[in-house]
Amino acid sequence: MKHIIVNTTFCIVLIIRFGNGKKISQHFTRKPENIIVKSGDNVVLPCRLRHTPGPVQWAANGFGLGFSRELPEYSRYQYVGQMTSTWDLQKSGVALTDD
Repeated sequence: MKHIIVNTTFCIVLIIRFGNGKKISQHFTRKPENIIVKSGDNVVLPCRLRHTPGPVQWAANGFGLGFSRELPEYSRYQYVGQMTSTWDLQKSGVALTDD
């Protein structure tokens, strides 16, 4: 059985400007990391953020996967975890062709 290194992308974080002109930026409390799994396994790629008043999404090959936690355009992907701070990306049935 082949092992696959699942390369993580970075969660996109946005800067929000509040009315008083002060910037509060989102930042990682746990950054995504590469994980080795067997072909066909499911994997959860961790991503934890603080100060997330704006939208968050994962990107693959420079293309955003979407802001909805279900990611309807990508049936094998979904965001899991606490909505306000956890943006783990769950991938079902990892394949050699995945990034």
